[in-house]
Amino acid sequence: MLLEIFEIKADIIKGYISNNPNIEVKLWFIIRTDQKNFPGLYLNQQLIFFLSKVNASIDFDVYIDKVYKRIV
Repeated sequence: MLLEIFEIKADIIKGYISNNPNIEVKLWFIIRTDQKNFPGLYLNQQLIFFLSKVNASIDFDVYIDKVYKRIV
């Protein structure tokens, strides 16, 4: 859905960012899970290309609901 809205506007976004150097583009992924069901993380080439084109960074925040301690 992100790409459907913004991909065709990548050149406009890139131009705007170039003219306003104090703007940062960042895509956040917030993942809440537990250690047993940790999801795979996948970014397809189309998304990576778009983020690169607008000079964006990616941030993954992972929250694990229950912390398991190793018994020694």
